[in-house]
Amino acid sequence: MAAQIDCYTFARLGQGYVVASKAMRYNPGVRSAIVSAGVGNGRVLMWDVLQQKKWTGATAAEMYAGPLKAACSAAWPKKRKFNVLEDNDPTGYKSKKGIAAKAGNGIRAFEIPKRSPDLNVCDYALWKEVNKKMRRQEKKFPAAKRETRDVFVKRLRRVALSLPQAFIDKSIGNMVERCRRLYESKGKYFEEGGQCKFS
Repeated sequence: MAAQIDCYTFARLGQGYVVASKAMRYNPGVRSAIVSAGVGNGRVLMWDVLQQKKWTGATAAEMYAGPLKAACSAAWPKKRKFNVLEDNDPTGYKSKKGIAAKAGNGIRAFEIPKRSPDLNVCDYALWKEVNKKMRRQEKKFPAAKRETRDVFVKRLRRVALSLPQAFIDKSIGNMVERCRRLYESKGKYFEEGGQCKFS
């Protein structure tokens, strides 16, 4: 009954998150999309494109009461309370409206420090894998191909929801190794990569 949630802005080529290869010239020609996503129970539980232009306390509250509550209830129909892992984002998660929405919807948060991409499954696995699959698809597109924003957003959702359970489970399992490395580094930076043993 635990889920991991995060919010990220997907731009045309993952601007601000990945450096696109110079050989990758495809540009769908659409506005960026702000996506709120969550993983758990072996799959992407929630994938919600925010209609608002900004991530705010009100937006977070709507996410908790709407898409997240619905996703958790569908995954664990016998549960009334849900545990989620999230960082200490002051704009949304820690806002007064966000905190009130969690309390009112039976959502309890296990918090990690702000800007902790090494401990958030969405940061260290989900966004990266979605970007990689999107770029792989675009390599096969004709140079002149363009997408409407609706088509781009729907393709983004299909890619995210198609991620296999093995990938989600392995990514969540990697948290054990990451916590060990973080502990050994006494809370400082630690090197990622290499062969990790998942528990």
